[in-house]
Amino acid sequence: MADSQFTSTALGAIRLAQQNAARLGHSYVGSEHLLLGLAGQEFSPAAMALRRAGADSQALRSAIAQRVGTGVPAQSSFQGLTPNCCMAIQGAVEESRRLGQHAVNSEHLLLGLLRAKGSGAARLLAHCGVDNDELYRSVCASLGGEEFYYSAYAKNLPSKALALSCGFVYWHSEQKTDERNGNLYVLETYKKTLKPSEDGECDAG
Repeated sequence: MADSQFTSTALGAIRLAQQNAARLGHSYVGSEHLLLGLAGQEFSPAAMALRRAGADSQALRSAIAQRVGTGVPAQSSFQGLTPNCCMAIQGAVEESRRLGQHAVNSEHLLLGLLRAKGSGAARLLAHCGVDNDELYRSVCASLGGEEFYYSAYAKNLPSKALALSCGFVYWHSEQKTDERNGNLYVLETYKKTLKPSEDGECDAG
């Protein structure tokens, strides 16, 4: 990760993760603290995506206290990062490269967390009722990924309309199962085939 550049927003989220762990009296900085750090940056794209999915900073903090517990707040914020937290940050670097973006931003950190299926952050989001796979696809699409996924079950019709306006076209559908409740739903895949329009509204490559 030494050759990767992190934006001030991404670095701020990591600092917030350390501070949140200290305030909660935890002796480590886990993926759940990084998630809370992202949610705490109220106007960042990652925080807004989390709020839309139903996981704002207050809900996440309450869920952490309920699931993990709290200790005596610490004065220092230099706790070590857990393997899952390190894996999420490395995943963010990989996501930024995959999407052809030179700097790691808050959205890439969120994608890195969403990739870590068995992490504390993933369990925390599931506790808040978030569909991690759907959130991953939505954030990818917002960053200019080559594929977009839509399901009426997830009620992300505005995102579908934006994707279509940015040159995505229908590719295929498949039946999926919601791991939270066993319900079946149809997932539509759209692929980008067109260049962005002249007005520059869609930053597609």
